[in-house]
Parts: sequence; structure tokens; C-alpha cells
Amino acid sequence: MADVFTYLDYRKFLKDYYVQQKKDNPNFSYRYFGRIAGLKTSSLYKSIIDGKRNMSPATIRKFIKGLKLQKRQAEYFENLVLSNQAKTDEDRDLYFNRLISAKPQPKLTGIHKDQYAYYTKPYFLIIREMV
Repeated sequence: MADVFTYLDYRKFLKDYYVQQKKDNPNFSYRYFGRIAGLKTSSLYKSIIDGKRNMSPATIRKFIKGLKLQKRQAEYFENLVLSNQAKTDEDRDLYFNRLISAKPQPKLTGIHKDQYAYYTKPYFLIIREMV
């Protein structure tokens, strides 16, 4: 499945999600997704991907249900949609900052004492380059 955290355009995510689902299950369709998500019309998914329609807050929640997103993914997706659809720069910045905070941060790993010494002493790097 497409990883929602790697996207900055929700329409691109939805398109990639659809392509992946169709590849995995040839019976997957816009109608099937609409039924799972509880959408009133099966053409809404296609209209959103094509940029003909935007998502309302209620539609966002239905898509989250249909996409089967976990809590953190759902928060990211919601802010992604709101950021993409924002009409003012202030709103766009607000939702983008929420988007960044919803994205999981990579876990930092410690370095060994020897590695720390290597990077903190400039002459180690100089000698290495000379060799």
C-alpha cells in the first residue's frame, strides 16, 4: 500500500492507492471503495482524483475509513487534504505545520564513543583525507 507519509499531494496519494489496490485485486473499483467508505456516489473518488471536487470534513472522515488508515496516518491525511485545499497562506501554513508534526520522526540511534571522537577531532578527518 502507498505510504501516506511520503506524499504532499493527497490527490496523488489517492491515485497511487487506487492503482495499487487495482493491481492487487482486479475487482477493486471506485464503486467498491465507495461502498466501504460509505460514500453516497461511486464517482466521487474519481472526481476528487481529477481535481473536479474537493473534500469536505465529512468526506475526509469517510475516506479515512475507506482507506483503513491508523490514527497517525488519519491525522496526517486529514491535514494533507486541508493543507492542499487551503485558500489562504495562513491556513496553508497552519495545516502544513500540523502535517509535519503528524509525520513520524525517524528514531535516532546513538553512536559509539570511538565514532564520536572521530567526528569531533578535526585532525582525524584531515589524516584520513591525506591517506
